[in-house]
Amino acid sequence: MPRKVTEQRLWNVSLFYLRRFPASVAGVRRMLDRRIRRWVKDGAEVVGDQAVLITGVVERLSRAGYLDDEKLAVNKVASLRRGGASARAIGVKLSRAGISRELSRKAAAEEPTTDAEAVWTWARRKRLGVFRTSGREARREKDLAALVRAGFSFRQAREVVDAVEPP
Repeated sequence: MPRKVTEQRLWNVSLFYLRRFPASVAGVRRMLDRRIRRWVKDGAEVVGDQAVLITGVVERLSRAGYLDDEKLAVNKVASLRRGGASARAIGVKLSRAGISRELSRKAAAEEPTTDAEAVWTWARRKRLGVFRTSGREARREKDLAALVRAGFSFRQAREVVDAVEPP
């Protein structure tokens, strides 16, 4: 006999999920919705209204301190900046994670690293431009394109690719 979908079951699934992955409120809602749809497809019965159950679990998680979009945004921005991500790329990643534009702007404003510094980190990690060991001139256009695709301005990309030595 298939199990029933209850608020307690959703709570347990959410805690297990949050132990493994940092998630936003929207991310947990999406995960719970996917789970319920899969369970119902397998024959489970939802006890009550699905939207009410999900909202109850998300509110309970927020009150308990397991979900904090603001803290998640600050941590994600710091992590992505350490990796050399551009402000544009960070905005896209936060948006996909379900973080509001307002929160992502606020988190980005608190981060001391700028795109001008991050472009050097990204180029070093990807061995682009000045960090390329051989065939630098032959790969110049491709390196510029890679940096621009990563969300950096053409001016910043050209600065890295045309530099004589790293800063």
